[in-house]
Amino acid sequence: MKKIFTFCMVLIATVSVAQVTIDESSFLRPASFTDIVLKGDITGVTFPSEGPGQIWDYSMLARIDSIVSEYYDATLDPNIQNALNYHERNLSFQGFPIPSNSYEGIDSLGWYELGRTTVGVKYSVSSITGMANDSLGFPAENQVFEGRNDQLIFPVSYQSSWQPQYNEYTEFELTVTNFGLNNAPGYLKRINNDSREVVGYGKLIIPKYDGSPSDSLDVLQIKVVRTAVDSFYLNGAEAPAMLLTAFGLSQGTSFSDSFYVFYKPNFVAPVLNINLSSSGQVSTVFYRPDGAESTISVPEIRSTASKCFPNPAAAGQTVQIQSTEELSKASRISIYDMQGRIIFNLPVENISDNNYQIKIPENIAPGLYMLNLETPKGNKISSSKINIQ
Repeated sequence: MKKIFTFCMVLIATVSVAQVTIDESSFLRPASFTDIVLKGDITGVTFPSEGPGQIWDYSMLARIDSIVSEYYDATLDPNIQNALNYHERNLSFQGFPIPSNSYEGIDSLGWYELGRTTVGVKYSVSSITGMANDSLGFPAENQVFEGRNDQLIFPVSYQSSWQPQYNEYTEFELTVTNFGLNNAPGYLKRINNDSREVVGYGKLIIPKYDGSPSDSLDVLQIKVVRTAVDSFYLNGAEAPAMLLTAFGLSQGTSFSDSFYVFYKPNFVAPVLNINLSSSGQVSTVFYRPDGAESTISVPEIRSTASKCFPNPAAAGQTVQIQSTEELSKASRISIYDMQGRIIFNLPVENISDNNYQIKIPENIAPGLYMLNLETPKGNKISSSKINIQ
């Protein structure tokens, strides 16, 4: 009996895990959809092991926050050619926000970041320079990156590796009276050299929306190391050291970070992200419950972006929403903040063809919100973003 028991234990310990490959046909990145990412409590979260045939169980993750991003179809967008979609991802330059949209593309070679558009803004820098009329402006621009930042290559499997190299520029206009600068043109050049390697494959378990564990998901584990070097130019030459110091900058500043991403076939994005601190410890963890269902279908993970007018709108104002989806099964509109928390549920009124109207609640706070048109069971039909002023 002892020998039989030992043999069974060996069989259990050596259960094989099939290798995983993701290619263009099995990476279902749609042009428009709503991406919901949950942030997990890292208490007790361990560093992920690497290698073939791994089993990673992160079903213990407790949700502490959420991020909702809306992706919009850019296949016919005139600003950036050959783009699949774009989403809002604002830049920051020494604490000054620059409204921006990030564009991505997909082709037979991979899924990649393509470029960005920015909205022109200008800020006073009198608190830095001491002169009332001094300013820092960021002009509107459409930029395709130099090089190519592949998030995934096709096909990708265990031990695949690639090194994206690309440059991005942030243009600015600077007025500093004491330096004799009046809307002087300049730019930040960021040189990016990344490393991506598939260091493992196996089975992954993450929480569903209700906190229960998912089925075991077949995934690839990719380790990413990102490095960048910043250089600053003004009037066609390197920016003066004294000026950089005044703004808390230095020439040739370099920085890096590293993280793991886990991808499963037939899904739109990583199902799990594990970010590491500079000391190599787990710092943050993000997961996508939409990827937790091993039986999820393509229509369930895709969603349609709708349009609302006017936008921005005021509290108490009636807005009209246009959707390309059939609205006959709609019963309510749910309003979410940008952390994914539901704020209001409202009945849908005055449906005509694929248009409908809602009245924004009087007591809603100013800010950016998601308006989701839903069925009685809470399934989303379409989604739009609205700015309440």
